[in-house]
Amino acid sequence: MTEPRRDPEADDLTWQEIVRHLRDPEQDAPDQESQLQYAPGPDAPGQDAPGQDAPLPEDDEDWQPPDPGRVTAGMSPGAVTAWSVLAVVPVVLLVLGLLLDGLPWWLWFPGLTAVITAIVVLLGGLPEERDENDDGARV
Repeated sequence: MTEPRRDPEADDLTWQEIVRHLRDPEQDAPDQESQLQYAPGPDAPGQDAPGQDAPLPEDDEDWQPPDPGRVTAGMSPGAVTAWSVLAVVPVVLLVLGLLLDGLPWWLWFPGLTAVITAIVVLLGGLPEERDENDDGARV
């Protein structure tokens, strides 16, 4: 899409008026003659442009967005478990480490093993190849 051509001299005049108005805010707005007049482009409001959305209905006060569903929708049970372990176990180890005077090896070793296993499970679930037609714009 191309931008409308601008007159550099008119831009300079407009900029000088803006600066003058900032220095003296009590001065009235710039003259109407010095305002740049552009023809409306295809995306201007009120123009029928291809791909422009239909107008919204007038009675949108009762509209409610659809329910987004569960947070874990589309996740495998293994991924949900791995995320839970990755979030909970370090916090539990930290709290126990602060409450007890240091953690015995039989507490921190299984916790550390669980966290490392959760990381391996999550990294193992990543796709190995990328779809050629995917531009990455979808969430």
